Amino acid sequence: MEIRRDSETFQRVFDIWAYLRNKEQPHNRFEKPKSQKGPIYICVDTSGSMEGEPEVIAKTLALAIVIVAQRDCRLVCMINYSHNLSFFILTNLRRQRQKFLSFLSHSYSGGNDENRLFDFIFKKMPDNSRYRQFTNSFTGADILVVSYFEWSYLSDKTRN
Repeated sequence: MEIRRDSETFQRVFDIWAYLRNKEQPHNRFEKPKSQKGPIYICVDTSGSMEGEPEVIAKTLALAIVIVAQRDCRLVCMINYSHNLSFFILTNLRRQRQKFLSFLSHSYSGGNDENRLFDFIFKKMPDNSRYRQFTNSFTGADILVVSYFEWSYLSDKTRN
């Protein structure tokens, strides 16, 4: 994947969001009435089968979803996954823009392991010190997985 080109694409999408965002009233809090949507996990497959254009498209789509989620004041946990994974908690795209774009440009090139992904979300993240302060905020969160869907078999343990 050509990181420079991807960063430029992400930057263009962000610039469009910033332009549209400036037309709206800024939101400062993530505490919302129950009628509004809650937090979301966005998981992007960065395995070898996603290398190149599919990964660029997946990450651009994820960025567009992040922009909409932030407009709706939804807390976002972005996860890049493959044989390994990393996450980024996004609370304010304006303040975290550079770090988030840097995170988005990172990839793993191995095979994908969705069992590990879901185990991480449901069991390991709540114990992670970087995530702990958000644990209660992500209760009942939506999960979106962006992938080619050449998935490994999901174990019975994971499905339960």
